[in-house]
Amino acid sequence: MSPQEFIIKYWSQISVMMTIFFGGIWNVSKLFLDWKINQEEIKYSTIFTKRTVSLEDYIFNTMQFDRFFKNLPYYDIGSQKISPKEVDELVEKYQVPFLRSSSSFKIFAKKSDRSIINRLDEVFLDNKKQLSKLLFSNLSQNEVYHPDDYYSTIIENGKEINNLLERLILSAELNKNQ
Repeated sequence: MSPQEFIIKYWSQISVMMTIFFGGIWNVSKLFLDWKINQEEIKYSTIFTKRTVSLEDYIFNTMQFDRFFKNLPYYDIGSQKISPKEVDELVEKYQVPFLRSSSSFKIFAKKSDRSIINRLDEVFLDNKKQLSKLLFSNLSQNEVYHPDDYYSTIIENGKEINNLLERLILSAELNKNQ
């Protein structure tokens, strides 16, 4: 029997077998594709959750550090009633969690958010410089730095901190909606 005769005689069985064969390949392919999509969704969900948690932690520690500078008894520091060592201990209490959360958030942050984080780091560095000026102005006879100068700079930096945090939050909202 020739191949053409075989096909003509058994065409219905051949079509069933081909349907089963190609249907099986289709089902296996679909299962594999669904599995890969599910893995990507889990990966994205995990990263998004960690990014959100690190952002919340970063915002909380940033606000705590900012509040620390605003609530610091700067007149007592300016008049040397509080020693520089005590001030360093106070600063470290808020700076360590801030730096930890900053480093953690940088891992998950977008490139555009990293520039905001770097700017926040610079603002807090300026706050520390202002505090150092306040601490050591009475020790230096050449430089006079009044506590009100410290406070006005801290307030201005606080406004910038609030604006930068708002930009981070808006950026996170935009990412959530996409």
